[in-house]
Amino acid sequence: MSRKKALFLIGSPNQTTQMHQIAQLLDDEFEPYFSQLYYDGWQRGFYKFLLKTGGLDKTIVTGAIKAKADKYLAQHGLHNDFEARQFGHTYDLLVCCSDVIVPWPLVRRTKTVFVQEGMTDPLNWWARLVRKLNWMPILAIGTALNGLANCCDIYCVASEGYKNTLPTWASTRASSS
Repeated sequence: MSRKKALFLIGSPNQTTQMHQIAQLLDDEFEPYFSQLYYDGWQRGFYKFLLKTGGLDKTIVTGAIKAKADKYLAQHGLHNDFEARQFGHTYDLLVCCSDVIVPWPLVRRTKTVFVQEGMTDPLNWWARLVRKLNWMPILAIGTALNGLANCCDIYCVASEGYKNTLPTWASTRASSS
C-alpha cells in the first residue's frame, strides 16, 4: 500500500531545513516531496513578469537562495518536485513555510498547514499599504505579511507573541509550540 503524498514548500535555508525536519516526523504516513515556493493560477503571469524583470532577485524564490535550497535537496536525496510539475502527483497534504507565495489551485484542493519559521519582518508602512490595498503579498518583499492570507487549514506559529499579531480569524486557528 502506498503512502499518502505531501508537498513541502521551501524557501530560505532555515525554511528548507525546517520543512525537511517536519517531513522526517511524518515519514511513516507521508511520502515527502519538496518545491521552492511558487505561484500558480491567476497570479502566475504577474509572478513570471516579476521573475523576468528582476523584481524578485533578492527574494527566496530565485537566485542564490533558490540554488542553496536545490543543493540541500540534492545533498539529502530528497524529491524535488519543482512547482509540483516534475512527478505529476496529486498531493494529500501541503506544508507551507509561507503563505505570502502559494499555489492557489493546490491550496484550494489540498489539506494545508502553515508553519511559521520563527521570525517575520516588521509590518512597515509598505507592507501595511500592500495589505490595505489588497495587492499580492509578494509585493511587500519580505515576511511581514506571513500568516495573513487565511488560506491554510491549520496555522502553527512559534510564539504567543506572533500569534497575537495575527488577525482574529487566524489567531483563533493558530496553535503555538
